[in-house]
Amino acid sequence: MKKIILILLTIVICGSNLSVAKKKYKFTFTPPFDIEQVRVAEKGTKFVKSWAVDKNADKAIIKAKQNVVAAALFTGIAPNNVMGCGAVPPLCPEGPDAYMAHKDYFDKIFVEGEFFNYAIDVNSTYPTGQNNLQTPEGRRVGVMIQLLYDELRERLIQDNIIRPMGSQFNY
Repeated sequence: MKKIILILLTIVICGSNLSVAKKKYKFTFTPPFDIEQVRVAEKGTKFVKSWAVDKNADKAIIKAKQNVVAAALFTGIAPNNVMGCGAVPPLCPEGPDAYMAHKDYFDKIFVEGEFFNYAIDVNSTYPTGQNNLQTPEGRRVGVMIQLLYDELRERLIQDNIIRPMGSQFNY
């Protein structure tokens, strides 16, 4: 009898672990994004400062990371001529139309948290002062982010969302 109870208890515990859903993140595609290049980064990456507003600072930081990836995909990032940073073109040449054309694919990146793989928070501390302000809309937070631009481009090529550069010359 004890063995049967132990087996049933094990099945219930294992079954409950399988039913736990992955965390979902709220995402709405709303350009323009408040992003500026801060300096030249190592090859294949972009070093930017992203601003976002949400209910609290933690949610605003997540939104700032989503915005960096969304800007890299659909709108590009403006140049910072003072720091010697050129414009970052959008990875999807169709711009915002690409989001609608592949909405399920991109929602998976933004809603399921895959954007964290490409937007690395490089702040040494929690944002304070001018980088964490209360506004009528919520907390406005500015964070430094390293965007893994080349890795994001490679994923889009691998998943047949965009074509590799130079593919127009293949016969």
